[in-house]
Parts: sequence; C-alpha cells; structure tokens
Amino acid sequence: MERNSDDSIRVPVGTDTVELPDFRGMAKRKVLDRCAELGIQLQANGSGAAIFQQPPPGTRIPVGDVCIVTFARGQPGRTGYMLGTSAQYGPRRATAAEQAAAVPH
Repeated sequence: MERNSDDSIRVPVGTDTVELPDFRGMAKRKVLDRCAELGIQLQANGSGAAIFQQPPPGTRIPVGDVCIVTFARGQPGRTGYMLGTSAQYGPRRATAAEQAAAVPH
C-alpha cells in the first residue's frame, strides 16, 4: 500500500489469476500436471479419480493459490462410492436404490 501526493491510497491488486477446470473424473497424475501448467498448488486427498474439488470449477484464483482435490477409487453405484455432486456442489452418497441396483443378484 502506498500513499499518493493527493492523499489517496493505492493498493496494488494482483491480476494473475486462472480459472479452475473441472477436475472431477481425472486421474491424480493428470490433475497434478494440469495444476502445474496453471501455476497453482494441489492439495490431494486420497487416490484414484477426482470426485470433489474446492474451490469449484470455474472459480478464478490467484496464481500460486491452492486447489484441494479429493480422489477415490471404486466404481459408481457401489456401496460407499461418492457419486457426482449436488446442486450446491457437495458430494452425495449413492441412494439406497442406487446401492441395491449395484449389488449383483
């Protein structure tokens, strides 16, 4: 912050930002490579394919900031597997009907 001669205050604002892609479904290595290309840091939780990220896709963040991505192994429809997202961009668990449909008969 610096004070100008006319008593105004100038606050420099960084302009280098990137728009976060949708990492969901991507392998951990691919997400890591993409974050490196964008100049952002990755906080990876778990292994397998990306199932959740914070901040959400489309958010602009400053270069050098952190994106948190949760990864999981498994197949959609299996008990305990996190499916997609809700309208609020939060993970949702398979419903009882989805879990029952995934059990081999």
